[in-house]
Amino acid sequence: MRFLLFCLILLPLLVNAQLRRADSIGNVITTRNDAVFSGVDGMLRIAQRRGEVHVGDVIATGPTTPMQMRMVDSGNIRLACSSEMVIHEYSTGADQPVNIAMEYRHGGLLLVSGRSERESFTLNTPFADVDIRNGVFEIEQETTASYLLGVYQGSIRIFNNPGGLQVGDINAESFVRITLNGTIETIDRNTLQAQRDRNCAPLGVNQ
Repeated sequence: MRFLLFCLILLPLLVNAQLRRADSIGNVITTRNDAVFSGVDGMLRIAQRRGEVHVGDVIATGPTTPMQMRMVDSGNIRLACSSEMVIHEYSTGADQPVNIAMEYRHGGLLLVSGRSERESFTLNTPFADVDIRNGVFEIEQETTASYLLGVYQGSIRIFNNPGGLQVGDINAESFVRITLNGTIETIDRNTLQAQRDRNCAPLGVNQ
């Protein structure tokens, strides 16, 4: 009788743990003190090393807390301090169509593409939609109206800018400043790196 009661108590816990693992799209590799996840259920989770990342998470780092996440397709997401992003979709083609949809809100973000059946995905940002093709891409917020972009590998295309800007491919080793009113200009790598330092560099960024 006691054994049966023990099994009845343990079984839901094991099922819930399995569901959490199945729903996980990545894990936290490095973080510090005050980064949080806000799930689709509205519950807050303190970011911890090896903690799970889920579809629908709003991810926010504190003023002293950069964070790095490794995704199920071996992609890498690195957030600077005082940054925020949302993962709307992250299916990588194992048993469902590839669909990666993420949103950058503010701060510093570096994305390293993972292994996926899809050649590109779109990142929604305050200044435009950015189509990222198999590469390494960085955004650093400079002011409330200007952002610095760096393409280290692969290429990107900028479209749906509020100012009507449509930009062709921006290839590897290119660095630009883009504003909310649609202007774009070339900058050098050092300008972006200096802004990264001011934004509190994401852990592990060596570009």
